[in-house]
Amino acid sequence: MNNGFMRYYKRERVTAECEILTPMFLGGPDQSAQWRAAPFKALLRKWWRVAHGQGLKHDELYQKESELFGAAGEKGSDLGKSRVIVSLWADAKSSEERMPNVPKVNQPECQRNNGDVSPLLYLAGMGLMAPNGNVKHSYFKPGEKFQLTIEAGKDDIEKLKPVLRLIQAFGTIGGRSRNAWGSFSFKIGDEFLAEPKFESWEKGFERDYPALLGRDDAGALIWKTVPSQKDDKNKWESAMTVLADTYIAVRARSLSVKGKTLDKLNPGEGSANERHLLGIPLTNHAAFDKKARHASPLHFKVVKLGNSYHGVILHLPHKHSDQQPILDKNKTKQIEVWKKVHQKLDAISSIQRATMAELR
Repeated sequence: MNNGFMRYYKRERVTAECEILTPMFLGGPDQSAQWRAAPFKALLRKWWRVAHGQGLKHDELYQKESELFGAAGEKGSDLGKSRVIVSLWADAKSSEERMPNVPKVNQPECQRNNGDVSPLLYLAGMGLMAPNGNVKHSYFKPGEKFQLTIEAGKDDIEKLKPVLRLIQAFGTIGGRSRNAWGSFSFKIGDEFLAEPKFESWEKGFERDYPALLGRDDAGALIWKTVPSQKDDKNKWESAMTVLADTYIAVRARSLSVKGKTLDKLNPGEGSANERHLLGIPLTNHAAFDKKARHASPLHFKVVKLGNSYHGVILHLPHKHSDQQPILDKNKTKQIEVWKKVHQKLDAISSIQRATMAELR
């Protein structure tokens, strides 16, 4: 059989029933809310690299990814044709309702309002929200449902199983999705899921892009929020509030850990420093071009476990890009900063280590 025919031979179709858990700013070219399959295919590609990237050189990883998902290739080449077809069904309408009012959290470096800030605004940024809670773009509301269908050959579906498991646990989509916006549940038959492998987290610093799931002596680099008596466990915004407060604590507060003080991450005085490892731009990032970007290796999501909403934090370990100035090109300094981040996360009482088994 020729390759063109094999691409459609013995294919399987997998359908996931999904529910939006936090506002989903899934936009079209004009940034207004729009249902499109392309971002979900990009989501598959992202988590495929994480699930299958360890042990592969960059060009090998790109080749395998391109063979599966397609890429721009030579004229007449099969490389540009995707073996995976993603389709989407949804009838949810967009909304422009303002975000709910939630208790403020303290950001000690904020010069206004005694440091009290809106946790939702902190996670959304001024690109999505105004300080009064109004949104700048339409979005799809929590509670709305949609179907995601993935079609591929039998062998390819087998390789996608750990990828689908990662999307179930950590997948978010749309604007500011690394900060838990666009979280959604992902219900799919267990036969289409496979548990991914976790490696020693320091191996991740052999690459300047995420290509493995990390673990240390305490377990997988996964944390989840622990609702307190004052938290409304039935509201997504309560989980987002804890995530925002945790992020502020890691970045901008000093914490006492076993009698030792862990200082806030140094934002630098016009130069690259510790805090830039968690994402660029910062308020103070004069060391970089105004267009410089570095996506945070910390990924936030809101999940629904039973009737309770929990925030989830995942660290995907990798080295900072060599294309930008950062501390020291030697990975040793970067690893030391991330050890500090892990220690701070372990010390915060409102979160605790989690396992993949809990996120199902």
